[in-house]
Amino acid sequence: MNIVKKIVSIILCLSFLMASVSITSFASIYEECMQESNGIVSKMLDCANDEAIAQVKNGQSYVKMSNIGLTGEYTLHVFDYSKLNEVISKLNPESQAISLKEIDKIGTWESNIVPIMSGVFATAIASLGVFFYNKKAEQGIQKQLSGLVTTGIEGAELIAYLHNKKTELEKQNLLSPLGIFGIISSTGLIVMSSVKVCIDSFFSNKKYEQTHLRRIDGFNYQSTLEQISTCINKGSWQDGRDTIFVEMCSDPQDYYSLVSFIKSGKNYTDAEKEQHEKDMITLGENISQILNKSNN
Repeated sequence: MNIVKKIVSIILCLSFLMASVSITSFASIYEECMQESNGIVSKMLDCANDEAIAQVKNGQSYVKMSNIGLTGEYTLHVFDYSKLNEVISKLNPESQAISLKEIDKIGTWESNIVPIMSGVFATAIASLGVFFYNKKAEQGIQKQLSGLVTTGIEGAELIAYLHNKKTELEKQNLLSPLGIFGIISSTGLIVMSSVKVCIDSFFSNKKYEQTHLRRIDGFNYQSTLEQISTCINKGSWQDGRDTIFVEMCSDPQDYYSLVSFIKSGKNYTDAEKEQHEKDMITLGENISQILNKSNN
């Protein structure tokens, strides 16, 4: 009986030990596969590659992974041969749907309308400011006039004296019509120009980003199609290969596309293989048409 208890105890200890090792190993693998930059956690490229291929091997026909790598610069596409008719549409990036003319129009409304509205608003504020300033100044003039000593001055002489004094005080304290116009117009122009410069600068950066992104995506898209076409023409998709693996990098300093026809372990029937051969030929023809148009 004691021997049995000892054996059971040993088995339980080993089970707990194996479990703790498995958990520790999993945590270690997770830490190795994940990386953090500026508070954003992303998956490392090698781990993502293995995971995407494993998903296809385990039954998924198409896998896409985005925002892979330290700055999210990698995108993965993995197709098994049952999805050959979707390769072109899945690879075509969304940025290619935006034409250069549409990018050029970005911010046009804001650049034209917002500065004008800002200028009008600033002019209105300046007008109110000038109005209240002159109103306050007039009240001050009236107080000064009422406090003048006018002993010994009467009749027309008094009226002339007060009029001249009022005119003198108004020149000293009130804004002239020309000054009012200058303040109001210059305020409106300065605000309008400043807002326009800020808006143009903001949307200029947006246009650059969109144009650069479109250029990078377009390059990677065409490069991917060219590589697939070359592999099809050379027959590199055969010899037991069953999956198309595409790795794209959108790093502005080092963008590229890499295509591989790999063996993921899919088991196709003879009928499926026959259909795949037809689909591969069609895919090659469609890619050739796209490349011919882009080169003309």
